[in-house]
Amino acid sequence: FLGEFASRGITPQYRVVQAEGASHSPTFSVQVILGDLTATGSGSSMKQAKHGAARTMLDKRDGRVPAKDGQTPLPPVSDTAIWES
Repeated sequence: FLGEFASRGITPQYRVVQAEGASHSPTFSVQVILGDLTATGSGSSMKQAKHGAARTMLDKRDGRVPAKDGQTPLPPVSDTAIWES
C-alpha cells in the first residue's frame, strides 16, 4: 500500500504493538510510521494487521475518516462545499 513513498525515499516502518489471543486465533496490532505520521491496524495475521495500518495511514494522509473493517472510507470533508438547490 505504501510503496509509492518508498520510491520517493521515504520508507514506512512497521512495528508490532500487540499480539494476543490463543495460538489458533491470534490478534495482531501493528503500527506504521511514515515521517511524522503514525497509524495502527489489527488483524488475525501480521499481513492483515500491516495492510490495515497502511490503509489507515493512506486515509489519514488523504483527509478521509479511517474505514472500519468491511466498510468503504468516507470521502474528505470540504469546508468550502456550497449546497445549491
